[in-house]
Amino acid sequence: MPTPVQAPRFEEADRGGAAFSIHIGRGAVGLGILGAVLACATALAAVVFGVLAMFVTPLIAAAVTTLLWPVIFSQQFTSAVFGTPFLPFWKAFLLFVLIGAVVRFHKWSHSGELWRRK
Repeated sequence: MPTPVQAPRFEEADRGGAAFSIHIGRGAVGLGILGAVLACATALAAVVFGVLAMFVTPLIAAAVTTLLWPVIFSQQFTSAVFGTPFLPFWKAFLLFVLIGAVVRFHKWSHSGELWRRK
């Protein structure tokens, strides 16, 4: 195996453009498909964690409301309000996200922070 001094030069790197190379040591192998699956799983876990961090309160409120709704309200009332004889989880979730946005905007507008001139 040639030493780094004796190794042939990569001609595209001499053009002055951006280039990089990854050197894996002797005897080492890349992870291949397993590495790609692990990288995708890590990215998916980061997205799920971010969604949970942003929407944990509406998710919990929607789950509790979806479970307690049939105990409190009749199917006739539910189908008059939501168009189905049961409360769909996604409708409750969107409702609580909207309520949270309205409450935050209301707090900002009354604190003066939203309309303050700089």
